[in-house]
Amino acid sequence: MRTTIVDVPVNNIIDDMPLVHKKHTVEFGANYRLVLNHRRSDDLSYSYGYINSYALVDAGIAGTGQSLDPAVFGQPAIDENFTNSYNFAMTNLVGLLDLVTTQSNYQISSDGKSASLLKQGAMLYREFRNSEFEYYVQDSWRVLPSLTLTFGLRHTLLQTPYEMHGQQAQPTVDMDQWFKTRGAQAALGNSVQPDIYLAPSGQARGLKPYWPMQRRNIAPRIAVAFSPMASGGLLHRLLGGYGKSSIRAGYGIYYDHYGEGIVNSFDQYGSFGLSDSISNPTNLLTPDTSPRFTGMIDALPASLIVTPASTVTYPVLAPNNPLGTGFAITHGLDDHMKTPYSHVANFSFQRELPDGFISEMAYIGRFGRNQLQQIDMAQPSDLVDSKSGQDYYTAATQLSKQSYSSVPVASIAPIPYFEDMFPDAAVANATTATQSIYNIWLPGNETGSLYMLDIFCQPGCGGKTNRFWPRQFASMYAWSSIDSSNYNAGQLTLRRNLSGGVQLGISYTHSKSLDMGSDAERTTFSSSTGTTAGSSFGAILNAWKPRLSYAVSDFDVRHLVTGNWVVKLPFGIGKSLLNGASRGLDSVIANWQFSGVARWTSGLPFSVICGAGWGTNWDEHSGMIQTGPILTHTHIDSSGVPQVFADAAKAQQNMRNPYPGEAGERNSFRGDGYFGSDASLSKSWKIHDGDGLRFSWEAFNLTNSVRFDVNPLTSLQNMTTSGEFGVYGATLTKPRVQQFSLRYSF
Repeated sequence: MRTTIVDVPVNNIIDDMPLVHKKHTVEFGANYRLVLNHRRSDDLSYSYGYINSYALVDAGIAGTGQSLDPAVFGQPAIDENFTNSYNFAMTNLVGLLDLVTTQSNYQISSDGKSASLLKQGAMLYREFRNSEFEYYVQDSWRVLPSLTLTFGLRHTLLQTPYEMHGQQAQPTVDMDQWFKTRGAQAALGNSVQPDIYLAPSGQARGLKPYWPMQRRNIAPRIAVAFSPMASGGLLHRLLGGYGKSSIRAGYGIYYDHYGEGIVNSFDQYGSFGLSDSISNPTNLLTPDTSPRFTGMIDALPASLIVTPASTVTYPVLAPNNPLGTGFAITHGLDDHMKTPYSHVANFSFQRELPDGFISEMAYIGRFGRNQLQQIDMAQPSDLVDSKSGQDYYTAATQLSKQSYSSVPVASIAPIPYFEDMFPDAAVANATTATQSIYNIWLPGNETGSLYMLDIFCQPGCGGKTNRFWPRQFASMYAWSSIDSSNYNAGQLTLRRNLSGGVQLGISYTHSKSLDMGSDAERTTFSSSTGTTAGSSFGAILNAWKPRLSYAVSDFDVRHLVTGNWVVKLPFGIGKSLLNGASRGLDSVIANWQFSGVARWTSGLPFSVICGAGWGTNWDEHSGMIQTGPILTHTHIDSSGVPQVFADAAKAQQNMRNPYPGEAGERNSFRGDGYFGSDASLSKSWKIHDGDGLRFSWEAFNLTNSVRFDVNPLTSLQNMTTSGEFGVYGATLTKPRVQQFSLRYSF
């Protein structure tokens, strides 16, 4: 049992002061926050191992020609749509303990020059702190009785969080520049990706913060409110001469408050030399060479354990395993992060109608900039061959297209890129370098093949390893101020205030939200198992071409209709029905109220993931690409299983695997939306002055409607190699629940 205790007290001091002068109402204000983040945890204090078919050579068993592959023993081959299900079931059944993470934690000395190893299981103490300060000035100017203008300015200062006791480490190099240099040099045909060292940092030691605090977060605000009906002018007459109308518009810049989730993640998963998680390299073990699981409390296999040093001296090299390749999947840190902010604009026209109705038409726009999204700073580079001028993505795509089409090896023509970059992969008088590489080129798992070429120089690389990947990392996820989001919405609202015993409200919203990723800051990087796009982790698939991931947001709702009502039933003395009832009958039929709310949305978006492998990113599956018509139609099949596709097999036929460099299509399909209605029937009795009795009958999901959840992490099987592709596993709605209550108040 592992324990994590988190305490985040926020001390807030606020002061506002209004000043009225003639037609101006001026407000001044300031807000100071002291945010403390106390964490006690042993969650990362133990080494551990687990069974994972993706960690094997060729990322699995079925179709690889290894032991436990039925085809090797003359049995029918596993259907390609069932490979994931078979691989995971078989590795679990046999107990292939093929992935072990050695965890080691250190305590930095007071002088910051070294650190000593803590015992396995030791509780880690971290206390982060940061201050936030905002101040503003605002003037509300009533220019005319019908016109009010509001101007404001807000300045936001966000201190970078830091560990109060100096237990903080980060890279000694400029990571933003390190990443950009990798990409720029790769485009010139050079591999420039020096090793990364880490050392103590942070304001507690008077050293570099995780990222610099920005001092120019100045946010202007402007708003206007105009009531053209106030003076009974021309517009008043044109609109019918009754009621009142108002026009409102506004614009402002709003800065996000961020940082705590980022430092929590980096402290635990990226602070090498302080907290190290070193996993054995994947794609090396086979079913024959993988250690076997023997028991829950048995020692981890010694062959996969890395013995940590008892002390480290700073700066310390980020982790290396016994192979000297590192190849860690971990968190990084973009030390040039900027404060995320949004431009927000709105416009509305409100009109008072007869019989107590009010209508409103509105537009709302929110345009995020410097939004945070995770990128893989260590993903393989798109290295250019300086001789032919061809880049890796182009050459690899040529090879993949032929591989998908099952072109025979003898028919593969030389591709200049592979001939120039891997000349010794050729076999004399037998195959060209391109043909030799084609023999190991796995459809959908091109990064697995590149791994063999770049790390192990197989079938040959002229001794030039680590040209595509940095020596230490396979994937290094870092939050970066790279995303931009755009939200536009139109709203129509009609409501009726309580009058004559009836209150109503109905609204319709048509909107569209676009971004490159929809992760919350608390989201951590994926584990070595890999993840699926559109799940709880959705890092940008290609950090060199991040706009490939720009699509509708995970939470995009195109159409939304909501309604609410309160109806006081007109029965009893003094009401329109049964006015002449006796007092006994009146006590039964009077003071009943029927109320409720209802909500309907159009379908929610989801992606279909290439389960065959990892074409662009080592740790993340790319999305599939649609090539023909695909119909989504939620239905229960003949076996009683809920399905999202009208025909799952046909849907797969009308998709293709993404090529190297492609991110695939994100959120290109729609599943179920939400529908639900809650209602209440209640009656009240007045006992005597101040005392009363109330009975309520409440029903949640009144119509017992069923809508399914498209979230692939908890419900939808969206990976093409799943044996249950397209099958829902959970609902958005809960079954109807009813409750009764009787309350006496006094």
